[in-house]
Amino acid sequence: MKLKILDIGDSCTGCGSCANICPKTCLKLQPNEEGFFYPAYNDTNCIECGLCEKACHVLADKHHVEPAPDSFYLYRTNKEDLLRASSSGGAFTLFAEWTLNQGGVVYGSRYNGETERLEVFSTDKTSLESLRKSKYLESYTGNTFSEIRRHLKEGRRVLYCGTPCQVRGLKQYIEATKTPTDLLLTIDFACHGVPSNYYFNCFKRMFESKKRKVVDVDFRHKDFSQPNMMWKNMTLRLVFSDGKERVFLRNSYYYYYYEPFLDNLFLRKSCYKCDIARHSDADITLGDFWGIKNHRQELDDNKGMSFLSLHNPKYKELWDVLRQKGFSEELPFEAIEYQYIDRRNKYASQFKKREEFVHQIETRGYKAAVYGYYGKFNIYKMLLKTKIKQIIGRK
Repeated sequence: MKLKILDIGDSCTGCGSCANICPKTCLKLQPNEEGFFYPAYNDTNCIECGLCEKACHVLADKHHVEPAPDSFYLYRTNKEDLLRASSSGGAFTLFAEWTLNQGGVVYGSRYNGETERLEVFSTDKTSLESLRKSKYLESYTGNTFSEIRRHLKEGRRVLYCGTPCQVRGLKQYIEATKTPTDLLLTIDFACHGVPSNYYFNCFKRMFESKKRKVVDVDFRHKDFSQPNMMWKNMTLRLVFSDGKERVFLRNSYYYYYYEPFLDNLFLRKSCYKCDIARHSDADITLGDFWGIKNHRQELDDNKGMSFLSLHNPKYKELWDVLRQKGFSEELPFEAIEYQYIDRRNKYASQFKKREEFVHQIETRGYKAAVYGYYGKFNIYKMLLKTKIKQIIGRK
């Protein structure tokens, strides 16, 4: 049998719904040569049921309306420790703690140092703390969609937080399996696109040794006692197996990983033609409210601020209760309109650069590819400036 799902090629987002629904486990997510997850097919036990195609959101023939002004808010927790432990303003924790207090379970992404990849975990298996914060990697979903279905059928409340395409994949899987959704709350975020775990591993190997491996990562480390480690500084923190850690200021690791990420040089191929973020299927979208400086400059203390888009009016009453735990106010659509700009043309024009950059990684190695694209002199100049600032700061 020739499955249509194996022909969608670069349109595949790696959500894993096809692998989760297959009754004979004929499909399994496997990393390709670039490290991105795609379904691998073993036809030995295939019964040609077609469920995988019904669960695939790429194959689903659905019309998604243009984004319209929903209910938009800014939010920031009034708890300093939670603000420090969150990427932006701490809005995710509001819904997560509410779900847990209802006896529910929360699903999000956690970096797994043993498998060297980002994976979707539940609070049944890990702490809520490890699910907080932004993580600039593709996450492996495993069998979590099946777990969520089981919880919902048992009458347990579930919160799932993931990329817009993962949420759409989960929704399609839930529909294909005819699972009740009354207890399901879905949250996605303002997504830039995802690099693979392989490319991040190439980056972190620059700082590892045979006896010293990275076991944890914080892509958005905050330290309010350090002016250069605030919300907008994008500070990276690596924790090693020997208990030591290394903190990279924005400028010092910018060109090695974060800059290629922002320049769309090694994202998943489906990200370059994605329009899902503009047509979110999630109940709620969260993100960094970078527009706070223009909207309310007096609130911009560089500690973090969330924006929230409430797509499902079902949760309006809940939000009105939860937002009392911090500072919140309603936003006009114009304040975050930039989040809904169609980026497909821009991303498509950058795809050729992506192919060239990835080819350089394959032929010359990761570090040489970065040097070749940005220029070794420019990178060293930036590192020197950062080092000088650090020395002055210590004095």
